[in-house]
Amino acid sequence: VIGAFVIFYNRIFSITFDEDFSKSSGVRTEIYNIIISILCAFTVVIGMKVMGTLLITSLIVFPVLSARQICKTYKHVVIASAVISVLCFIIGIITTLAVDLPVGATIVVINLIVFIILLVTRLIMNKSPR
Repeated sequence: VIGAFVIFYNRIFSITFDEDFSKSSGVRTEIYNIIISILCAFTVVIGMKVMGTLLITSLIVFPVLSARQICKTYKHVVIASAVISVLCFIIGIITTLAVDLPVGATIVVINLIVFIILLVTRLIMNKSPR
């Protein structure tokens, strides 16, 4: 999924940002919308079978919300959300091994904690005098 996203990044960005402009620029939006749908479906279906519904939802939603707190551009949000997702997953796995907790719930809580920390940090940074 990451490889396909990297290969088609410019066209996927173009379609998600402004589909009408993409069409007028000659991008075959139907094909790339299908690619986006297949990538999302593949991620969700495989993730649900491997990790469960709660965990896959957490790994898709929370990292993006967290990345949006610290990043301003689409590209940076994509990169940061991938990094946050992997880090939260690894921290969750290590935590479960050390403390003997359920894996899925621990990863969801780690994602939630990271989101809250980044949200509070952004709110503090925006309210501080310059």
